[in-house]
Amino acid sequence: MTSENTSDNTQEQALNKTDVSGCTAEFPFFGAKYPDARCIDGYLHDMDKCDENGNLYLMDESYPCPFCNREEFIQQQKDNEEDLEKVSEWINYINSKYNLQKVYQRLVDAGNGDCMKCAIATLLNLKYEEVPHFLEFENPNSGMINFMLDKGFDFECCLYNYPNSEYSTIEKLKDFKGINGLFYASVFSPKYYKEENGIEGHQVTHAVVINKNFEIVFDPNREYKNIKEYPASDKLGYNGIKNIYLFTPKVV
Repeated sequence: MTSENTSDNTQEQALNKTDVSGCTAEFPFFGAKYPDARCIDGYLHDMDKCDENGNLYLMDESYPCPFCNREEFIQQQKDNEEDLEKVSEWINYINSKYNLQKVYQRLVDAGNGDCMKCAIATLLNLKYEEVPHFLEFENPNSGMINFMLDKGFDFECCLYNYPNSEYSTIEKLKDFKGINGLFYASVFSPKYYKEENGIEGHQVTHAVVINKNFEIVFDPNREYKNIKEYPASDKLGYNGIKNIYLFTPKVV
């Protein structure tokens, strides 16, 4: 999935870095370990190929963006006889690490926090204002499921984490693809967790976005950015993930 641009910079037309449209994704692609590719109008440009003012040069070859121009990107990979399953895994990894449009909480409250709203907005690449505040619904989870249905995603099931129980289903996550390899999940709230109530008692939960390896790739609460361990993770395992809501794109 990596490429190297060997075009002659002196014969290329410079592009102003800020004069762009499209998704403007930035991620490693042209051989560097750091983000060296940027999407401009659906195609990738090498950020290491620029003039002294930082203006990017036009590319001699076309490199479709795997996010906003996915169909053409996949076709190009197919023409190059790449393993499409590995390509899909790579896209999911890059998306979770570099391309998430993160939406952070504006309300942090035990009974009225907006972490659900922000986790779903991030998962679907929507703005804060485009997602309802689910806790205002009579049944927040049903409100979330109905919203996802309206956005083209079916609710598959919920996976539960019951340690040492035959009713625990969290390990089945490996059987699902999620949304670009990502999933909506909940953990115990680091701020409001009550040790005396334990994992079976009443606890305030907190919404996060995870990947297939049970890694928490996004927490909508900025205060938890550097958190090393979520509450009861030593008892629950799976990085303290309590349950996972599985959504899949509707089949047309």
